[in-house]
Amino acid sequence: MLSSLSSSVDDAASFVRTLMIPFPVLVLQMLHYHQPSELLAWTVDHRGLSEDIKVLAILKILCGLQMTVIDLLLCSVSQKPAMINWRKGFFRSSALARFLNVLESDEQGAIHLQNVLRPRAIELVTREIDVEMEDAKLIFHMSTKDITPEYLLSFDIEHGLTVPLKETTPWLRQILMSAMRTTRAVKENKHQNVETRALAPPKVQSGTTAIIYPLCNATLADLRLQPILDNRLKCDMITFSDNVRPTRTHMHDMTDHLVIDIIKILIDNHPGFNYLSNSSVLKHRSYHPPPLGYKTQEYVLRTTTTDESTTDGNIKVARNAYIDQLAFDIHDLNN
Repeated sequence: MLSSLSSSVDDAASFVRTLMIPFPVLVLQMLHYHQPSELLAWTVDHRGLSEDIKVLAILKILCGLQMTVIDLLLCSVSQKPAMINWRKGFFRSSALARFLNVLESDEQGAIHLQNVLRPRAIELVTREIDVEMEDAKLIFHMSTKDITPEYLLSFDIEHGLTVPLKETTPWLRQILMSAMRTTRAVKENKHQNVETRALAPPKVQSGTTAIIYPLCNATLADLRLQPILDNRLKCDMITFSDNVRPTRTHMHDMTDHLVIDIIKILIDNHPGFNYLSNSSVLKHRSYHPPPLGYKTQEYVLRTTTTDESTTDGNIKVARNAYIDQLAFDIHDLNN
């Protein structure tokens, strides 16, 4: 039986030698062999593997195929017909946003992300603001025939300008609001009211500064609050024709002031008008001037970062000045 088995093995070996494929030809055929992708699927139960083990295994496969993770990503979201389903799935999910969030949370990744996105962000913001400004033209567009006394009487800046501009130009508004905030205001999450003085140092050109000074020809009795409130209730309604529209005398004075301002601009910007610089005629008229030699005494309080542009801000500024800084009691300020 053993001799028979030995004979069979020899016969099989002889048969294989007669069919032996030369090694170079065999290697060439192996290089051109395309194994179906399904055969590269997991051959073990992946449910028992940790995420790190699975990722490392995939990375080793990519390394063996001389590919990188980015190669895999770029190919899977490409326009190739074979990748259409993977591409749709990628953009249908939140994968891109999650990937960018991971980069942003990493210190080194955030630097690279900022360098890549900065020029694109500038272009995007510029394009959006151009669109907003085109849309905002309709808000400011009106003819002179539209400006009537009825229009001026019913005009409300909040609903006529503020709200429409806030809705139409959100990008531009955000940029302007950010530009108005100092570093300290951003940290405190506060908007600052900026009052600029040309002769003030840069570091003190932001904030709200209260100045206390005595009123000329006024007594403490004149400042009692209750009579002021009573008189307010008795006041007539302010109307455009009686209280807002300039009189002929007002218009004459306004024209004179405007002419003086124009000539002042010419004097400052063209040497041909220097001969008018000391003219006594080119001086603005004073209305209700103080007594000759009168000098107002001023007491400057500390600057506060409170936003004074709102009703609540005005109350906070007054509270800071009288109670926090001057140490008045609330009852001291009654009436």
